[in-house]
Amino acid sequence: MKTPLYATIVLAMLFDCIPTGPTGNRPEEPEFDDRYWRELVYNDHDRPGSSETGRSKVWADPTTINVYVETGPGDSPNPRNRGNWPEGLPDQIAREIWMPWMEEQTPRIIEQLTGQEWQGRFEHGPWDPDKSRQEGWITIQVYDRPDESCHAFGTVGPPRGIVWLDVNIEPGPGQSHCNLRPFAHEMTHALGFWHARGSFEITIAGTETAPGDITYNDRIQYHARLAYDAGPDRPYCGWPWSEACQEGDADAD
Repeated sequence: MKTPLYATIVLAMLFDCIPTGPTGNRPEEPEFDDRYWRELVYNDHDRPGSSETGRSKVWADPTTINVYVETGPGDSPNPRNRGNWPEGLPDQIAREIWMPWMEEQTPRIIEQLTGQEWQGRFEHGPWDPDKSRQEGWITIQVYDRPDESCHAFGTVGPPRGIVWLDVNIEPGPGQSHCNLRPFAHEMTHALGFWHARGSFEITIAGTETAPGDITYNDRIQYHARLAYDAGPDRPYCGWPWSEACQEGDADAD
């Protein structure tokens, strides 16, 4: 007996609303560190116990994320609510070095942490309130805060991301890549990840005025990609392909 067409459509709509999650048999791998997984994906480092009720915040399709860097004041009356390449930064640094470097490193960051080839857009321009509210975009705003060199913060995960960078062209003693590292750190948050032991263990080749590639260590790359393999909005249940996780999916159905 054939299922009526309307019933097929209704069932498809219902199942499309249910997170499918990881399926199939994938034995637990020796690289999997459950504690690190709970910290990175479920915020157990900063807020112990969050994994008991939290859900993963990775993007459903990271390949289509778009990035917008605000490079001018636009029309905002409040300088704390607008991106602006600080006037004190030499144009050679701000526009000729940092901007091309951000554009070059964005796909590298996304691909290292998701295991997927990025196909989104990288744009820059004046302050744009619509961009910071637009789903599917990560907006980067830059401020000149010499008293807060190396300080930055940002949102975690979709549907949109905002990264604030407080920069100072003169890093203090021992602050190599002081103005570049926050970009990589906050982009990691924007892709859906929380603090974990060792922070994000990022290395940046080159110098402040001749920066090279961003590289994450093997541990974060492995667990971040695992989170994207498992999919968004997943509750913690240990190894994502464990029987407990599969049972959880069945309960959701």
